[in-house]
Amino acid sequence: MLKHFFKNFKLLLLVSIIVFCIHLLLVKYVFNAYQFFYPIYAIYIFLVVITALVMVTLSVVNQNFKTKVGFAFLAFSILKMLFAVVFLLPLITSDLTNKLPDFFSFFIPYFIYLAFETVFVLNLLKEEL
Repeated sequence: MLKHFFKNFKLLLLVSIIVFCIHLLLVKYVFNAYQFFYPIYAIYIFLVVITALVMVTLSVVNQNFKTKVGFAFLAFSILKMLFAVVFLLPLITSDLTNKLPDFFSFFIPYFIYLAFETVFVLNLLKEEL
């Protein structure tokens, strides 16, 4: 039933570990003077959980409603954006003067995970043909 999910979940974890380590090294050695609002691990936990939920749901939709996978992907992308805004709300409302490094620290991994989801859904759709 969820063979697509389990096959890609391992890849998701591998990509997450690699990107997390690169991000951590950048923060430690390049941006060491800046105090980030969110710890790096919190960003990755949030993004991995959301991405895994999207992948599970898309796998279930693919199993039951093969013609609706694209629409489900769009709907969950919008929900993911909403959750990202809610996650970032404390940062947005904070009194930090320079929020740009924090936004880059969040949105670069966000778009990496979005690309991962896009490839996942494209593989689901390609299999349908």
